[in-house]
Parts: sequence; structure tokens; C-alpha cells
Amino acid sequence: KGDFMDVCAIQWLSLDNDTINYIPQKVNLEKHLTYNEFEILIENLNKSSIIKCFTASATSVDNRKIYMLEIGNGLRNVLFVGGVHAREVANPQFLIKFAVHLANEYENQNPDIIRLLSEYKIIMLPNANPDGYAASVEGAKQVKNKSLFFGNFSDSELAKAKSNANGVDLNRNFPSYSASLGWEGNKMHMGLSETKPSLDYFAGYKLGSENETKVLMNFIMRYVPFAYRFVDFHSAGRLIYA
Repeated sequence: KGDFMDVCAIQWLSLDNDTINYIPQKVNLEKHLTYNEFEILIENLNKSSIIKCFTASATSVDNRKIYMLEIGNGLRNVLFVGGVHAREVANPQFLIKFAVHLANEYENQNPDIIRLLSEYKIIMLPNANPDGYAASVEGAKQVKNKSLFFGNFSDSELAKAKSNANGVDLNRNFPSYSASLGWEGNKMHMGLSETKPSLDYFAGYKLGSENETKVLMNFIMRYVPFAYRFVDFHSAGRLIYA
């Protein structure tokens, strides 16, 4: 109950925007975006008249902001989530490039994009695991709190991680009905899950334990009941699964 109340208490805080003076942005996917570049793009997107950017009041376990974007004014909400798994860095980069494309074309008075965003509102949580993303792209230097699970690994090991900085696979950490079938009381018995922190498939010592999971739960509870579509992006190499 306490964990669930923590989820309900999470707020989405608007990014400050003193002026709407949008400058077209560029995203070059021939190289990986650093998380700092990712944040700069979001701050600049916040200057578009068609985009509102927010941060969750709860941060990641290594104290990074988790962002959410609302793009458009339409009544049909389409939800996108990316970056749940650390090493699947294609998804956050694809989503932020899509957001940049929409903003650039809208501000350039593209009639198709204006019509699209009058019918639909795209609500995007592009990078659900920022610590994992930063460590996967830039390596161990991006682990700010070296006492975290991620503090024990090299650049090459972190590049292959799926988990968050605590060694918990967020995809398996949700307190869903199917996940609960893997537990007996407080003891996990599911053969496919690991029983201690890992770069891969550890579901956590209890479900719903991670800050990032709680932010995602809040996002899902807030928007999914009213959504036209909900798309969760995963990937393997250059192949994107939605």
C-alpha cells in the first residue's frame, strides 16, 4: 500500500519556459545522443507552441530527471514509452527525433502536421530508464553514485545492460497479475527470473520497488484509461519492436 501511495503522489512538473521562440532542432542518428544532448533537445522542444514538457517529481535511482512530452491538441491520445531497457537506446533516440520532426514541421506551417496534431495528442515518455541509457551509451563515468549496482561494472559490460542502476529489470518489476504468478509470498520462484540484482532479468526484491517503475505506473494510470493507442517501444540492435 505504501508503494502504491508513492505512485499516486508523483506529480508532473512543467518545464519553465519564459519565451516561446522555437528554433528548429536537428537529431543525427548516425551517432548516439548522450543523455545531456537528450535533455537539451527536450528543453528546446519546450519552446515550441505545440509541445508541453514535464518532469516527474520522482527521479531515477541515480537522480536523473524523467521527462514526458505532450505534443498536439487533439482529443485522441496516443501514448509512446521508450527506453525501459538500458541497452535498447534506439527507442529513445527514435522517439526524440520524431518529436523534433513534429515540432519543426508544425512551426514551419506544414498543413498535414497541423491537421494531425489538431486530431491527436501524442503523449510521450521517451526515456523511462535514463540511468541505464546514459551508462549504456557513455559507460561507467555516467554512474554518479558508485555505490549503486551499476558502480561495479566496466563500459563494455554496461553497454549490454537491460536493468536500471539498481540491477532491476523494470520490464519485470511491475506489480501486474502475470508478474505476481512468479512469487510465493515474498519468495520468487519463477525459473526464468534471476534472484539477485543483475544486468539482465532480476525482477526486484519486491514488485513495484523502483522509482522508474513507479513513474511509469503513474503515467499509465494517468493516461491509458483515456488513450486511443498505447505503444511501448523495445528493440534488438537496429530492429524496433512496438
